[in-house]
Amino acid sequence: MYDYLVPVLTLSGVIVGGLIGYISNSKIKTKELRHIEIREEVNQKRKLYGDFLAETNRLILKAAKEKSSDPNILATIASIFAQIEMISNENVIETGKQIFLYVMSKHSISENDRGNIKLLREKFVTEARTEINNIQSRR
Repeated sequence: MYDYLVPVLTLSGVIVGGLIGYISNSKIKTKELRHIEIREEVNQKRKLYGDFLAETNRLILKAAKEKSSDPNILATIASIFAQIEMISNENVIETGKQIFLYVMSKHSISENDRGNIKLLREKFVTEARTEINNIQSRR
């Protein structure tokens, strides 16, 4: 009777040890996957926001040289802003919208005063950083 006890206890120990190892590895992998997803989301937003600001600068400098009535000139910034609207929070979207309207007004024949672009950019960067910090704090 005792001959079966040692192998059964050994097998039970192996099974329990395997389950503990499996559970701890799956938790580690889940955490690693979550960190990767957050890092990718942050990198995506940083690139998108950087592209938006770069295109803003390009168009403002172009408007200082010459106004353009061609609506195609705004196609790139409009596309980038549409992406921002899809993935960003309301504060980033609203500030981005103000910047987009500013750029549009700079290319308008009857230029409307849309505010100070430096202040708008600073506000956009602050809102974007806040959003990115909130994403990173979800770790």
